[in-house]
Amino acid sequence: MSCLIIGDSIAQGVAEIRKDCRSYTQVGISTIAWSKKWIDKIDFVADTVFISLGSNDDYGRFEDVADELYRIRGRIGDRNVIWVLPAIKPWVRSLIEEISYDRGDTMIEMVSLSKDKVHPTHKGYKALAETIK
Repeated sequence: MSCLIIGDSIAQGVAEIRKDCRSYTQVGISTIAWSKKWIDKIDFVADTVFISLGSNDDYGRFEDVADELYRIRGRIGDRNVIWVLPAIKPWVRSLIEEISYDRGDTMIEMVSLSKDKVHPTHKGYKALAETIK
């Protein structure tokens, strides 16, 4: 089984638990910045791709964020994809839900949020990591 974890600090927390997965993550990174940094440099081949993006995005870039989320998903192809729905930014959640429905992907809610209401607690990170099969 191979797995790939991509995205922001939430993805990075999951990658710290799932050390068996390849990961391309960065704390505080937006969808656009992630795409500029990695989309053309990594191999998306994996049985499961786990994505956490959107929590650091700016609504003023709505169309650009939408384009990049679709572009990232397009590069993954016909693999099992798990999207983490951001606890904030309902507009990004809607975009992710749309992409997930279009592609038949899995969406997961974060459980057990920390005090900042953005990141999961350690228990929440473990629950996210367990979704990668």
